[in-house]
Amino acid sequence: MNFKRRELKYVLSEKAYVLLQQRIAAALTHDKGCSENPEGYFVRSLYFDSLGDQALFDKLAGYDSRKKYRIRIYDMSDPKGRFEIKAKRGECIHKTSSWIGRDEIIAAQVGDYHWMRDKRDSCWNMLYNKFVTQMMKPVIIIDYIRDAYTASFNNLRITFDKNLTITPVDSIKGCAIYDSFLKPYQPMRKKVIMEIKFDGVAIPIYIKRLLSIIDAPCLAISKYAIGRICFSTKPWQTY
Repeated sequence: MNFKRRELKYVLSEKAYVLLQQRIAAALTHDKGCSENPEGYFVRSLYFDSLGDQALFDKLAGYDSRKKYRIRIYDMSDPKGRFEIKAKRGECIHKTSSWIGRDEIIAAQVGDYHWMRDKRDSCWNMLYNKFVTQMMKPVIIIDYIRDAYTASFNNLRITFDKNLTITPVDSIKGCAIYDSFLKPYQPMRKKVIMEIKFDGVAIPIYIKRLLSIIDAPCLAISKYAIGRICFSTKPWQTY
């Protein structure tokens, strides 16, 4: 697994976002996903974790190497979505993804993973074994609006995630990932999460200069962990 891509995260106030977004927009190219709405595009992710919440535990314990599993859609009417595995090692990330059909998404969100085995592909078969043996379960839905910008240099991508909302899966029934009427909780009002992803070992100098107008530290923040902690009933999940 090649961990050549780096990821830096910041939490911005609405005022800092507006100031920084203007500078980023002048220097980078607006992502094609924002062509229909300049404010950004909709993202919904359904996350999975083991019976013992291994992914959450690894994050909260600060383990350097960890993985997250999710299904991501961009519209309620999408006939397909992305199954993604995001591996992280320090600041470095590696993401693999594959398109799956709506029927497979609906099956996965109720804990039915037989479609992975039926694909007769070695990678999917290994994933099926993991999901079954570790009793993986859908745990939370996270929504936000993503305003994204790109540059060819170092494959740079800067995103601003706004209006973050979370809905625990055990509080909903039926075809939840395609439900337009969830009743989510908003944990970070008037806050924007900025993510900077790039290939190489250092953030480009001109991006550092753009960032100089804000006073925000780089954080090891996780939207998944934020969502789970908000609805946690386990004492060890609160530290």
